[in-house]
Amino acid sequence: MKLTYENKLKIYELKKNGMSWSQLNQKCGVSLSNLKYMVKLMDPYDLERVRKGNNTYYPQN
Repeated sequence: MKLTYENKLKIYELKKNGMSWSQLNQKCGVSLSNLKYMVKLMDPYDLERVRKGNNTYYPQN
């Protein structure tokens, strides 16, 4: 399942509000290791870190 930025924010909020890893796993259908990695990246100062940006392509000279 591909998660949108909004889905990732919701998961982060649920975890910070006390939901267990196993409950998040069942609710979201994402593996435990991926959930832990994603929440670890989204500390309070780096919430934008998980937002997918556009790739920049540069022309070859």
